Amino acid sequence: MTPDEVTREVRRIEITTRHLVRDIVAGEYSSAFRGRGVEFAEVREYQPGDDVRTIDWNVTARLGSAYVKRYLEERELTVVFLVDFSASGRFGSRVRTKGELGAEDFLVVDLDGQVRSEGKKPSAELPLHLQLYRRDESLGAVLHTHSLNATLLSRLHRDELVLEGYEVLKALQGIQSHEARVVVPVFANDQDVPRLAARVQEYMAEHPGLHGYLISGHGFYTWGRSVAEASRHIEAFEFLFACELELRRLGR
Repeated sequence: MTPDEVTREVRRIEITTRHLVRDIVAGEYSSAFRGRGVEFAEVREYQPGDDVRTIDWNVTARLGSAYVKRYLEERELTVVFLVDFSASGRFGSRVRTKGELGAEDFLVVDLDGQVRSEGKKPSAELPLHLQLYRRDESLGAVLHTHSLNATLLSRLHRDELVLEGYEVLKALQGIQSHEARVVVPVFANDQDVPRLAARVQEYMAEHPGLHGYLISGHGFYTWGRSVAEASRHIEAFEFLFACELELRRLGR
């Protein structure tokens, strides 16, 4: 990105407060964030729950009971932005990468495929997501990746990839032992996405208990009852994919 493009993106960031702060250094209002502060307020008798570090030992010794110093809370707040610059965020549409997406870039679609966000267009892969949500009402998230490992394995295996003997398999929902046998089917890529979604639906009807599938030369799909569970599945599968590729490299 050019400096001008970076500046435009930074200006999209908005920090919202309850009211406008006009002072340059310290606002004339009490902070919602509690802390020890540095501006002295008063000395009062100790109460259960007070920080023992605030005990004023001089006053305590003079009056015979514990007293603490109180300070005004800080009125300045240091804001730290955590930005993910990993390679996963450098992939995206022709408009912007995933690392540049904001809340306004997301849209709402119902189970009939109708867009509920005005002026926005869904991905061409929408039918694959809808197929999974329609099939299982308990799903809370469907995740689709284009990782190197997943793409390579989708080209190396024509019909399916079998994972077994790995302890990490227990990270997948419902699996309790490393002795489990997990089959990851590989579907041929198809620009007719509804037709591809129908093939996935047919396969899943005949093979219940699926945790994810590969699309040849494209990527990987997995899901879960929550974003956290689906993310755990992604992490587990990516580790397993890396293991399978390394075994191939070692000639095993």
